[in-house]
Amino acid sequence: MNQRAFLQGMDAAIADAFLDMGMADAAQYQAAGVDVPCRVLVDRAAQFFEDTGDIVGRRTVVTIFLAEVPAPMRGALLRLASGDVLRLDARVEADESMQKWVVTHG
Repeated sequence: MNQRAFLQGMDAAIADAFLDMGMADAAQYQAAGVDVPCRVLVDRAAQFFEDTGDIVGRRTVVTIFLAEVPAPMRGALLRLASGDVLRLDARVEADESMQKWVVTHG
């Protein structure tokens, strides 16, 4: 097993536990004819900072697990089980097993 496979497996186990505790959301990822069930973490008040350290605003950020959605694309939709619809706008962080995206609503 390589590091990528290990991290993706570990993140899948964490996502399952978070979903069971109500700290993650079930969703459908939709883009370019692809419709994939997935689990996401939603932070509705992520802080963004200037170089000086001052807070410049808050955004909604989602974490997408690459084991479920291997190549998230800008403009794709996440339809949460709650009925919320989020559109991927800008990737802000990534590693071998997950990506974080700023999203817009609707």
